Amino acid sequence: MRAFSPAGRPEETLVHLPAATTKVVLWMRADGRRDVLAVGPRVRASYHAGKQGFTCVELWLAPGAVRPLLGVAATELVGRAITLPALPGAAASRLAAALHRLDARDPLPELTETLPASLPAVDPVRTALLRAGVDALSVHPDRAPARVHEVAGELAVSESQLRNLFADGVGVSPKHYARIDRVRTIITRAPTTP
Repeated sequence: MRAFSPAGRPEETLVHLPAATTKVVLWMRADGRRDVLAVGPRVRASYHAGKQGFTCVELWLAPGAVRPLLGVAATELVGRAITLPALPGAAASRLAAALHRLDARDPLPELTETLPASLPAVDPVRTALLRAGVDALSVHPDRAPARVHEVAGELAVSESQLRNLFADGVGVSPKHYARIDRVRTIITRAPTTP
């Protein structure tokens, strides 16, 4: 979870790197208006003109949390930003209503207290498999990421089942997830690596 208000000049460009995660974004404008959005995984970088006069709280959803929390598979959100009330089902609308009631001056304390209790139950086996797959395909300082067929073997599932798990819980295929994770790791480490 992160909260920010842009402090730069409005003419500065905002760069959004590819990200294999879904976020729930509470967008609060200076005039008091609010929007609650589901922002799906981004498979390409995007560039936008800078804006001022708003505060933004981003909740990065863990792999496997999209369907229980928002009522849709992560693949349905890839490359999209959609208001929560526009999503089918009651789960997203309940979450939007809860986020709309937050204190605009400092939403984080209230959010960290109330949000965990309102989360629905998830399938623990499916979620554990997905998160183990994500971890195995992610870049770590002490080891290289595993290959997709190796991960499927370690988890005792077929590559097809692993793809289905990733499509539903992450939004992209295991290979695409690994590529995005490598790009983000390289860009993150670039300023400190010779």
